[in-house]
Amino acid sequence: MEMKAWLMNPFTRENITDDIFQMNPLGSPSPDGFLAQFYQKHWEVVGEQVCNFALKVLNQGGSLNEVNDTFISLIPKVKNLKRVTDYRPISLCNVVYKIVSKTLANRLKVILPKLISINQSDFVPGRLISDNTLVAYEILHSMTSRMKGKRGFMALKLDMSKAYDRVEWKFVEAIMTKMEALIALLNQVEASGVLTPIPIGRGPISMNHLFFTDDSLLFCQAEAEELSYVLNILDIYEKASRQWKKPILQELFSQQEIDDITAIPISLGGREDKLAWQFTANGIYTVKSGYNLSKELECDLEWETAGKAKEKQVWKTIWKLRVSPATKMFLWRACNEALSTLANLRRRKVVEHSSCLVCGQEPETSGHVLWGCIGAKDVWGQAVRKVQKLSFQSDLIFEVWSRLVEILSLEELDEVAVTRGVNSN
Repeated sequence: MEMKAWLMNPFTRENITDDIFQMNPLGSPSPDGFLAQFYQKHWEVVGEQVCNFALKVLNQGGSLNEVNDTFISLIPKVKNLKRVTDYRPISLCNVVYKIVSKTLANRLKVILPKLISINQSDFVPGRLISDNTLVAYEILHSMTSRMKGKRGFMALKLDMSKAYDRVEWKFVEAIMTKMEALIALLNQVEASGVLTPIPIGRGPISMNHLFFTDDSLLFCQAEAEELSYVLNILDIYEKASRQWKKPILQELFSQQEIDDITAIPISLGGREDKLAWQFTANGIYTVKSGYNLSKELECDLEWETAGKAKEKQVWKTIWKLRVSPATKMFLWRACNEALSTLANLRRRKVVEHSSCLVCGQEPETSGHVLWGCIGAKDVWGQAVRKVQKLSFQSDLIFEVWSRLVEILSLEELDEVAVTRGVNSN
């Protein structure tokens, strides 16, 4: 109840002010371009508005949509990168968003040591990730030096493999009322006297487990009876965590097959797997659905082959034009939608409106500004007759250029290409 009362206390302006000055003034820039240093140096000016916004979110459940813009930076975790999971995503949030999250984090810091087991060496100030590594090394060294005698100890290494992402909902509900399920099971059998933890040094301190980020070490006496209790605990936990049994997979399949199998999500509801046909509403295969699918795939393949050939021809024509390299580069950028049109700038949240500045009727896309706008039409009205008569419209200049390649000669295309000044017009 005390912890709940502490968490439910209303946030104050003093909390917000203290948190902003705890932030790194020169941290990584956020989408809005402001660093924490700006707010710290000009707090007398912006402090009132920032506090009002943060307190509205924290105390009244206000929305964070206004400041919830984030740059995602991927930090490599290994040398040979093969999967997305080999990167660690880092979110570069706006400072105002960080203020709200930091205020919540500082409130939680007070009670986290009471919730997280002492065997967990992370998430709590004063505990280092390296602590458990050093302790594990010393315990294994101690086990090696105790080779003599009848009483021995053993260590079991577990790969948790994001188990908490796949637990059953009933198990999650039980965990919410009894935190640290695996630790609770281990401590329960230790308290009953059937599991002997490994002693540390000559004092009364002993240990039955160490937890890391996604790995664990379990310690007990090397006896068949104690091992059976540990296996029973792991069986309970494994059924709830819904993980693949990797040792069995490694005996039967290649590494590539194992990767494919473990990528299949296991049912959270505990249902048996079954084959399903995704091209019917009820998941049952029919000859009719198979025939329709084969015809669709055949049609898609024909269109894809024709589309690639057409696209290749357009690019070859652009690079064969007898115009300056700058003109070819302009065409290449236009066809790749790399021009700084208002539509592209709005998509990148640089501007608020994308309406064409000339006609004000349609969004300023590459196809509109270079072809469909009334200003562009005035220019093309003086071009060769085939261009004047062309009524083709598209938001993409690549599609317009594809049509021009079909009806114009190379000399006529040269003339159209050098009319790129229409962009500035």
